[in-house]
Amino acid sequence: EITRESLYYKHIQNPLGESVIVYATDKKGFLVAARSLWLVANDTGVAYQPCDTVTHKEHRGKGLFTHLTKLALSRLPMNSLVFNFPNNKSLPGYLKMGWSVHSNNSKRFSFALPINKKINRCISELLPENISDSYLDYLVWRYPANKYKFLTVKGNILISNGVNSGI
Repeated sequence: EITRESLYYKHIQNPLGESVIVYATDKKGFLVAARSLWLVANDTGVAYQPCDTVTHKEHRGKGLFTHLTKLALSRLPMNSLVFNFPNNKSLPGYLKMGWSVHSNNSKRFSFALPINKKINRCISELLPENISDSYLDYLVWRYPANKYKFLTVKGNILISNGVNSGI
C-alpha cells in the first residue's frame, strides 16, 4: 500500500540521499501530476529508477508525463545511470522519448526453496566485508529484516517478502 509515510520513507529518508521529485499544478495551484526518480546508488556511481508517477485523470494526454520526465532527468548529476521497469501504461511514453528496451526480464520473481535452509535475520550478514558503509546502510534500510527474509544459495542472495516464496 502506498501511503504518505511510505513515500516519505522511500524518497526523503533514503540513506543514500533524496529522490529527484518534480510536479505540475493547474492554474489554481492544485497538484495534477508528479514524477520521481528514486536514488539507488552503488559503490561505483549513482543510479536512479523512475517510479511513483501519477497524473490526475483529467490531465492525462497533455504531455505531462514526457515534460516531467525530461525535467527530472535534467536535474540528475552528470553520468548518472537511469534504469527502469515500466508498466504497460508508461512504456509507450518512454519509447516515444527515445528510450529502448534492453531486456524483457521483470523485476518480480518468486521462488520456492526447502524450509530447512538457513534463513538469515539481516541482509548485512550475507554481504561481503569490502562493501562500503553507505551501501550497507542503504541495503539494511531498503530491506528491513522485519519485512524481508534472506537466503543464500550458491553465492546469490535471495530476497523475499515471504509471500508465496517458500521461505
